Amino acid sequence: MYSDTRAESPSVGEPVEVFRSLNLGGVRGRVRATLSDTQLSFESRTGQALDMRLEAIQRVQHHHTTLIPAWLGFVGLLLCWLSWRGLEGKLQSLIGSAGIVIAVSHFITRRQTLTIDTSAGDCHSVFGNDASLIRLCAMVNRMQEGLSLEEARVGLASLIRDSDYPRHRNFEEILTAPEVIELEPAPVLTSFL
Repeated sequence: MYSDTRAESPSVGEPVEVFRSLNLGGVRGRVRATLSDTQLSFESRTGQALDMRLEAIQRVQHHHTTLIPAWLGFVGLLLCWLSWRGLEGKLQSLIGSAGIVIAVSHFITRRQTLTIDTSAGDCHSVFGNDASLIRLCAMVNRMQEGLSLEEARVGLASLIRDSDYPRHRNFEEILTAPEVIELEPAPVLTSFL
């Protein structure tokens, strides 16, 4: 967690948004994310910190990750089917149990993830509550578009609570209905018909 440039910490009077109970990949325990007008900071209880300037963040992506990939979950289901249909005795119970463990672990190890890519080539993974990660992602994206922290907060209170698809709601607000353009047929076509 070393950067070649030192990021200044937020000043006392500067407004910040705090996101608690997050996990940062490579750091033991919970971390707290602090978003200000100039930077995003992660700090653990042990004093480890990661400071990133907003200009250095190239991409913020919210997605799901699993410890066991989907193809291995399919192999687990295949092992279950094989033990049920083609094996007997102790081998049947052993292969069936292994298949069940592999298939179920694909669904159990699914985690909400926020991936932050920086201009230095770093990639940081943040795990936590889905609502907190969506809010953090939306606020960073809005601030990268040129909004201040206060302007980025506007409308985020209803982002999670009022919609089944929270990010889609913001796109609906941004997009306006297109103007209806009436096309008149060419006079040549009307005289021909």
